[in-house]
Amino acid sequence: MSRKKTPADTRRSCSPAFRLCMTPLAFSIAIVAGSLPASSWAQETPISIAISPQPLGQALLQLGKQAGLQLFFSQETVAGYDAPAISGSLSPDEALQRLLAGTGIQFRRTGTNVTLSRVAASTDPATQLTQITVTGERTKDEVGHDNVYEKDISNLYVDRQY
Repeated sequence: MSRKKTPADTRRSCSPAFRLCMTPLAFSIAIVAGSLPASSWAQETPISIAISPQPLGQALLQLGKQAGLQLFFSQETVAGYDAPAISGSLSPDEALQRLLAGTGIQFRRTGTNVTLSRVAASTDPATQLTQITVTGERTKDEVGHDNVYEKDISNLYVDRQY
């Protein structure tokens, strides 16, 4: 009668090199799997935020420090905007929405990374152009003739002596 293999038997049948390679992999998977729900949960959980009124770029950096976010934006995107004071228990997304309200700047968050960009212009294919006035004057050739358009010379090269 053969006996069933136990987990201890399976461990004994693996080579030491195999176990050495698989141990770091198992730890890596455990760390990643354990951190994913925590990071997404942290972004939805309200935290204490206190930001004073200041230029928007500085306020965003301060929010990044308080909320543990990495914000990516160019100075041109936030130049000229001032951020309102924000304080209280807010989720990072709520705080970002309040800071960016009325600026035309949108954000996209992936985990703890936040990218800011301006809202694209209207995608309406019909564009209204401003009125353009074109003016001109009739000119004569060197000899003084203005009858260039009166003759059909489309298939004939004629020297200027006609």
